[in-house]
Amino acid sequence: MNTISLVDDKNAFLNYLSQMASVNDLSKAAIDFLIPLLNARHGSLYINNPFTEKNKLIYQTNAHKPRPMPAPKSFAILYENGQAIIPLMDDQTLLGYMVFEGLQEDQQPLPGLEIIKFTLPFLALKMKGLLDKETLEHKLRVINQHQLSYELSPDGYLVDISCALANALGYERHELIGKLPNFLNTHDNDDANAMEAQIFKKDGSQIWVKTDIVPAKDIWGDDSGRKICFQQNISREKQIEEMAIRDDLTKLYNRRFFNQVFAKQIDNAIRNHNYLAFMIIDIDNFKKYNDTYGHQEGDRVLALVAKTIASAYKRKGDYSFRLGGEEFGVICNVTHPEDAEVLANYCRNAILELAIPHTGNPDFKLVTISTGLVIIDGANLLDANEIYKTADIALYEAKSSGRNCVKVAGQEDDIELF
Repeated sequence: MNTISLVDDKNAFLNYLSQMASVNDLSKAAIDFLIPLLNARHGSLYINNPFTEKNKLIYQTNAHKPRPMPAPKSFAILYENGQAIIPLMDDQTLLGYMVFEGLQEDQQPLPGLEIIKFTLPFLALKMKGLLDKETLEHKLRVINQHQLSYELSPDGYLVDISCALANALGYERHELIGKLPNFLNTHDNDDANAMEAQIFKKDGSQIWVKTDIVPAKDIWGDDSGRKICFQQNISREKQIEEMAIRDDLTKLYNRRFFNQVFAKQIDNAIRNHNYLAFMIIDIDNFKKYNDTYGHQEGDRVLALVAKTIASAYKRKGDYSFRLGGEEFGVICNVTHPEDAEVLANYCRNAILELAIPHTGNPDFKLVTISTGLVIIDGANLLDANEIYKTADIALYEAKSSGRNCVKVAGQEDDIELF
């Protein structure tokens, strides 16, 4: 740059500084201007890094060797070890400071001091603007890299998505922007502004997220119709929750979770006038199986029976439990009472078709199950404990009737479908 002409024309120099688009460019321009003006040999510029709160070297002339030094605490120029330290202050906030070699305190007044005093406030103001801009850009980069977020247009299309969310889902951003985000919501939720749901990744797998949705404002502060959605990956928390309500061996829901949901499901069915089926399932002569084949084989049979039960009752709203030992429970919604019997017998027959040898089950020589079934409707006035006892009595009747059958509470005959 032509330093002399700029020094002669202060406004031209300030205009020149105003065009600097980065802290580094501003630093170089200011030091190149001040070195000949101060008759100094070399110079450097530090900023007070807002992220580390430490002074950071931004620019130095080629031969300058920066040394540790105290940061200035006021507007005054500090002289130390043959250096002049000139602070850049915004009001009472230190933005940074410039260091020039070969300047002694006894040289005062410095050449061009009036120009320096005229220039420094503008330089500090420009520096603060650039630092604020870089701070904002840094924060936005951090958000983009680490925050799971996306933005929807008023008609529901994806107009932006963070790199973090795109990466978490296995996509490139350009593959998603401009499309309807069907993959982002897989479950309905009454609270659309703070919902937990599973979302699909590109490979078909799913992750659990909690989504907070906020309306985007326009420049006047009015609702723009767009929505900004912030997500948190809660897969780990859900995994821990699942571990707390799952049986270790069979992976079915455990007795603890059964106690949490049983009464609620009954109340929902009665309130909505729906049919609800509850059944208790028991493996026939299972103690004899353990005595004959050993507990390791017994655990294997428990796991196989549990898997078969879960496969039979896998519709939305179906629950399968291990209630304890060889006893299992099922809660499911049915359209007609007869459907519950059909499903129970389908499951019973599926266990029989596993063809697991069981010499201690004399009538069948295979592993079989017996089921006690209760059907709850809107007219049902029994509470959860009474319904459980009723199903248990029906199970006892199934055992007394020769096992490998379904007994429906209130009915004399069971139905067997092969």
